[in-house]
Amino acid sequence: MRKKKNCVQPRNHTFITDALIKSTTAINSAVRITDVVPGLFLAIFPAGTKTWYLRKNCDGKRLQLRIGRYSDGYSIDQAREAALQINNYINLGTPITASTMLTAGDLRKLNPQGLPPACTFKELYEEWYGEIGVKTLDAKYLDRVDNQMKNHVLPKFGNCEVSQITAMMVHAAAKDLENEGKSETAHRIISLCGRIFRYGGTVGKATGDPTAVLKGSIAPCRIKHMPSIAASDTLRIGELIYKSRCRSAEYYKMVLMQAYTFVRPNELRFMEWSEVDLKNAIWKIPAEKMKMSNPHLVPLSRQALKILNSITRHKNNSYVFVRQIGPESGKPSNANAVLDAVKALGFKTGEMSAHGFRSIASTVLNESGKFYSDAIERQLSHVPGNKVRAAYNYAQHIEDRKTMMQWYADKLDSFEREYVMHTVMKNGICVVEPDLPESVSEDAEAVAVMGGR
Repeated sequence: MRKKKNCVQPRNHTFITDALIKSTTAINSAVRITDVVPGLFLAIFPAGTKTWYLRKNCDGKRLQLRIGRYSDGYSIDQAREAALQINNYINLGTPITASTMLTAGDLRKLNPQGLPPACTFKELYEEWYGEIGVKTLDAKYLDRVDNQMKNHVLPKFGNCEVSQITAMMVHAAAKDLENEGKSETAHRIISLCGRIFRYGGTVGKATGDPTAVLKGSIAPCRIKHMPSIAASDTLRIGELIYKSRCRSAEYYKMVLMQAYTFVRPNELRFMEWSEVDLKNAIWKIPAEKMKMSNPHLVPLSRQALKILNSITRHKNNSYVFVRQIGPESGKPSNANAVLDAVKALGFKTGEMSAHGFRSIASTVLNESGKFYSDAIERQLSHVPGNKVRAAYNYAQHIEDRKTMMQWYADKLDSFEREYVMHTVMKNGICVVEPDLPESVSEDAEAVAVMGGR
């Protein structure tokens, strides 16, 4: 009797055992043993590799999935459990907890609704950048974030699917930075990646934040303090003020302005005449020049006004402090102008920095007990991150701050006077420069007349 054409012959299903697997060999071609679990089979290859596969029909397509290698210890029970979980994942959407060799692409083919849509970390970051970063973060800070992500994160795993990125991948990127001595940046990229993953969770493109387990995985950052003369060393502070005043070059006037205003070095470097209201004794620094992009007011003491009035305005240059070579170039002073001037006055490297004037001012003002801490913090431009509150704080305590800035300038002059008198008493001589404050000159001359007694 003839066989009917196109008749599908039934497959032989076998309850696979370890003994059966060991007794089966493949010589010229692969041998397949089909298990009693639907779709599960073991392929034995001539080279000796034995791999579990599962065949499933999904959306009219027949898929053959590799789930584990028997030759690497993936047991029969593991294969059957994995096959059961995959079947439930297809039909019920329940997660697969068994260890398998399935990729995110395999899972997406099995159940397109069971996973977030395919999305690389780079794509998720770019979406976060446009939807969250641009709308909520300061432009300067966002630029720094973008540089760090493009330099240290995206080259590592930017092209990986979000679902495939592990805590160890993020940790490896951070660890590379730590090994380069960039511990602060290492901590920052872990935090940034966490932001991206959490955003992904809110838009259905990530199922969790792998960075959550990385807390404490990188050594704490060492806090770097800018060199500063101790606020208690009033003679040394006075010496710096005195020696700066005795020099005529504008860079030394810049040192005095740094001392009297205690703004950040770059804020002074980029100071423009258009920002200065000499009549009302106020310097209005626009938001784009401030660290936190909030506008800032600096009341100008009599001493600061005197310095500004002594500075030559250069044609075609809007900056107050300009480069000594080529002042008409339209460029501001050198970035290290104050630091170089301080060194030229005999102060050693590591003893004093331009930023150190802020530390001195903060200590002297707080220890005086004469001013509200909020007024001091506002003058140091330490303001809240909330933009609405920061805008409110723009002119907060301004009258108190005017009084405070004049008091502080007079205090620095008293340190200078103390230094001059100490020098006269010690050496019995005094050379009084014409530009010294009147009180300093009078005291120095009085002591000199007495012969240093």
